[in-house]
Amino acid sequence: MVADHISFINRPVGDNGFGKAVAAGMRAATGDFVMPVIADLSDEPEDITRMIRVIETGLFDVIVGNRFTKRSLITGYPRVKLLANRLFNHLVSVLFHVLFKDL
Repeated sequence: MVADHISFINRPVGDNGFGKAVAAGMRAATGDFVMPVIADLSDEPEDITRMIRVIETGLFDVIVGNRFTKRSLITGYPRVKLLANRLFNHLVSVLFHVLFKDL
């Protein structure tokens, strides 16, 4: 049984990738808030609640999280993937002057 507020999106074969899945979900989303959540438990449910409370103040239009803060505990993430992730994010932030640390 799927809750009324959860929808499945079937994408064409060959339309692969996490980014494309998030984009398709954003296009299909309805409601006041859109919160992509990664199913590998990188997101803490209490963070979602805190983000919604901040958005409801009306001070911000968008809130983003970061998995790689100084207080983050990274477990089970392959070292090569972590290094590639951090290098890519740093390169993009320098090249495009983006302030986000977890693109």
